[in-house]
Amino acid sequence: MAKVPSLVALRAFEAVARRKSIRRAAEELATDHSVVSRHLRALQTSLSVQLVVATKRGIQLTPLGEQYAARLSIAFADIASATNALGIERRARSFRLWVSPAFAMYRLVPRLPEVHSLFPQLDVELRSTVDIPNFSRMEADAAIVYGVTSEDGTRSTPLSYPRVFPVASPSWVAKHRKIEQPHQLLGQTLIHAESSSQWEDWFKQCGVQPSAPLSGPRLWNMYLATEAAKLGQGVALANEMVIQREIAAGHLVEVSRSNIKFQKYLLITAENRSNDPEIKAFRDWLIRAFTA
Repeated sequence: MAKVPSLVALRAFEAVARRKSIRRAAEELATDHSVVSRHLRALQTSLSVQLVVATKRGIQLTPLGEQYAARLSIAFADIASATNALGIERRARSFRLWVSPAFAMYRLVPRLPEVHSLFPQLDVELRSTVDIPNFSRMEADAAIVYGVTSEDGTRSTPLSYPRVFPVASPSWVAKHRKIEQPHQLLGQTLIHAESSSQWEDWFKQCGVQPSAPLSGPRLWNMYLATEAAKLGQGVALANEMVIQREIAAGHLVEVSRSNIKFQKYLLITAENRSNDPEIKAFRDWLIRAFTA
């Protein structure tokens, strides 16, 4: 039998190919992005084949990489299916949710007792992540995501199309009382969620063109960005779906009012399980609780 490359390296490559991102692959594999990058380099060296290329938009697969990833995806799906079959009894006792971090921490965690009351016979397993689960591998029963998804075999239910605006702590606002218009935020400490793209889009929709690249700390997600803003470290972008209670409690203040919207919150489930009793009960509860 031909020598099989390192399974760890193969797993890293398959995750990168599926997630289209080294960072997201690292999050899925619970490791550091530098480790995933090292596995990619080692795999390509051992095979003497270029599987990925780095571009300004991130990692892209080469034609050979696309072919290899497709075959590996089938192989790992078979392994996952066999493994899942061993855990049927455990899964039958749990309801597994993948939820975007800000929605999870600000909106869902405070209401977990309500979720549990929908199906008290099950344990609720909550994973805070920006990734979408692979429902064919039974990674989760449902997911709440922010943004558009085109995953095959899934059903999407819109929950909210929230307004997006800059927020800061009351102490920060007190020190910068003259800042009211979007252009006045240029030059201030802007807190970014992963990249500067959201701030760039927000300024563009406000009719403001930054004269230089936007600087400021880049954090992992909106939740971390808004928590940093609460500590007075600068201004973060947030949406009213997740931040309204923080504003009502006086922990954050809207800095410059706007009516800009980016994306919707969606409930994602497997199409063939969308009417399972537990999933239907959870969807109906979400619509009652959060649809806006």
